[in-house]
Amino acid sequence: MYDIVICDDDERFIRYMHKLILASGLSDGEVQFYEYDSGRELAEKLADIRECDLCILDMNMEEMNGDETAKIFRRVFPSAVLVFCSGIFGPTTRSFEAEPFRYLLKSYTDEHMLEEMKIIVDRVKQKKQIPAILIKSPEGMRRIKPEQILYIEIYKRGSRIFLHPDVCGEEKSITTTKKLSDLYEILEGCGFAYAHSSYIVNLDYVKMLRFGEVQMIDDTILNVSRSREKNLKRAYIEGMDKY
Repeated sequence: MYDIVICDDDERFIRYMHKLILASGLSDGEVQFYEYDSGRELAEKLADIRECDLCILDMNMEEMNGDETAKIFRRVFPSAVLVFCSGIFGPTTRSFEAEPFRYLLKSYTDEHMLEEMKIIVDRVKQKKQIPAILIKSPEGMRRIKPEQILYIEIYKRGSRIFLHPDVCGEEKSITTTKKLSDLYEILEGCGFAYAHSSYIVNLDYVKMLRFGEVQMIDDTILNVSRSREKNLKRAYIEGMDKY
């Protein structure tokens, strides 16, 4: 099931987006739509959305504009595919802070809009295929997604997984008997790289990379070994170029 949010103060455009999405490779039976007519309504009802694969967000709305709404949305769904749309305004420097995948203009022709939507849907499908890590906990098996992870380090006979504070709340880390090398095999294609033989980092959550160390978005500073520094820098730059 794909969970898709559409937020726009024009009901006709919401219906139009609905139609385009279903014409771009997704069927009605595999999509759950959440529709809102204002940024404030979306912000107030984020807790009602169980997951989000795609959010299409109007940038020009009353009460709360797209930049403000996107900032709040990203705190809850940091890895969702975010698409901005507008009939008047172009993107600002604030817009890119939310890391949108596409910026659609409502003046696009139907053909152009359909081409863009097919690219967007393909991206959503790719992200949906990203694997999760199964962790055995006292409550049973637990599924950890890549976007929930800041970094992972070797810990005793297994590993310790440090979690994204905005995604996992007060829970800072969990331990597993899985080896770091085994976890890396799962996460290698999801934007993770070795910074040191003792830990791997989620490149999406790297705040700053400098000589001999990496700073994560929670301001944790990790040492970068000389043997890993070149490959880490290359992977980080490639990730920036890709998106």
